[in-house]
Amino acid sequence: MAAGIVLSAAISGCCTDNEVQNEIVITPSATSSRAVVNPWQQPRKKLIDMSWSNPSVDYLVEHLARMEQEAQVDGITVRFVGRKPGVEGKAGDVHCHNIITKDMWQYEWFADQIAKYNNLNFTRFTDNFIYTTMTPARDMDWFDDAYWAAICNNYGILARISRECNMTGIVFDSEEYGGRVWGNYKGSDRDAAIAKARQRGQEWGRAVFTENPNVTLLCLFFFSHGTFIMGDAESSTLIHSFYNGVMDVMPPTATILDGHEYFGYFGRNYECYAKLRYDIDHTFRSRVAANNFAKYRTQVQLAAPMYIDAVTGANASFHRFLQPEIDNQPRLDFIRQCLWNAMCVSDQYVWFYSERGCFWSQSAHPRVASTWDEKIPGFNAMLAELREITAIDLTGLSNILLIPQLNADPAVKEPGPWQFHATGEGDATDKSGWKDGKVYITGPQTDSYTGQSVTIQPGKRYLLKVETRIRTNAGSGQIYMGISFSDADGKTLPQSREVCIQQLTGGYWEEIVFLITAPENAATATFKLGVKGLLADQVVEFQHPQLIELP
Repeated sequence: MAAGIVLSAAISGCCTDNEVQNEIVITPSATSSRAVVNPWQQPRKKLIDMSWSNPSVDYLVEHLARMEQEAQVDGITVRFVGRKPGVEGKAGDVHCHNIITKDMWQYEWFADQIAKYNNLNFTRFTDNFIYTTMTPARDMDWFDDAYWAAICNNYGILARISRECNMTGIVFDSEEYGGRVWGNYKGSDRDAAIAKARQRGQEWGRAVFTENPNVTLLCLFFFSHGTFIMGDAESSTLIHSFYNGVMDVMPPTATILDGHEYFGYFGRNYECYAKLRYDIDHTFRSRVAANNFAKYRTQVQLAAPMYIDAVTGANASFHRFLQPEIDNQPRLDFIRQCLWNAMCVSDQYVWFYSERGCFWSQSAHPRVASTWDEKIPGFNAMLAELREITAIDLTGLSNILLIPQLNADPAVKEPGPWQFHATGEGDATDKSGWKDGKVYITGPQTDSYTGQSVTIQPGKRYLLKVETRIRTNAGSGQIYMGISFSDADGKTLPQSREVCIQQLTGGYWEEIVFLITAPENAATATFKLGVKGLLADQVVEFQHPQLIELP
């Protein structure tokens, strides 16, 4: 384009993929940006479904190919159903989620299920877990040797199955659904109960780790059990002692995931998810015995949860904790940003829980009538995009934006090639600028942004990333990152995109990322950072903007 670089002069609405915009022309100096080697590499993260619609082995035999085609997750939780010999009908069924029982299971009862599972050809679901819960758990107590012998035996069998079926591990859900488990010691001495709980943890751990020393235990509550929910203080004390017993005998090849379930369901911004990370790294350390501290630091990971029913409003009590953020931005943008935050703070896994929806069609659960992509259009594409972003190897790739503070040419001062534009009545560009390598935009602003235009390759994929925050305690309006394209004649193309987040509070940084493919006739792209509805005296900042061309 001989006349200059095109910069969009209007942005209307968030998350638009087809938007034709007016144009202004700025100087060609915007194309002179020097590549900065990208320092950021997000670890590969995996998504696990732990919802009510989790399948049985028999369901997988019939539906696996369709499930893997429809579901954008890396793993599922599976229900194994054994069969007692000589017992007809459902009376002979042994369900792995009903494992807290005095009944001594036998490995042979699950032989048919193991054979069926091992004949499955998994292509997408690479990280699968056996599903267990604390049921039926009637009249169990810490001092009942026969009861605990059965529990350890049964979990040992499932550990063996997980190894022989090449599964990632076992779900251990410590929530008490059927009867009291953790606080039940029937008047025995409290100190003796604490010691007995640790002994039971060691017994349980030996049963599991002997059969599968490489197992990963997805504990929906690990040392997060008892954090303002999940029973009384005695229950928490005893289960923490139990978990220390498990860690006493845990080999270096095993991994424990703390699902931090309850507070993860309230995640509505990065601050909420950062609190989960802080709890794992700091708060819960006081619950770890001294001899297990090294194991805790190296073998216990955060696996943050996502409760989709809260987002959709199917669970109204949890939905209200997501306000006001969830009401002030597109629903898909909200869950997209929450999921990205969960992926950022988690070590390796993020797990989904729901009761009213499913990742695949034709769910066997009677209460699940539709898929999440039907309930939230674009849901599957969003999951696929975020999974792809964490899998990208950014080694050697460069940021093609020019960042003034990092530019080697001292003649290029802030803001360099970044142009500021105010689109609303009364908005002012003199309230925006660069300082010390950061963009700032000061309110009041109706719709203002800064942008940099660069030459791009048509048909190539690009990763966009920026960190943003508001410096005041109260937030207003929305923050967005976007991109638009122009052809060689300077005509704006319709394949623009924006991702918005609700205005932030508290001064913490939030990260926005997305992928986009340049149109075949695109010659330039304009990278945009903006705000909508920013009130007076509020200041939004952006730092580390990146536009990376992917191989």
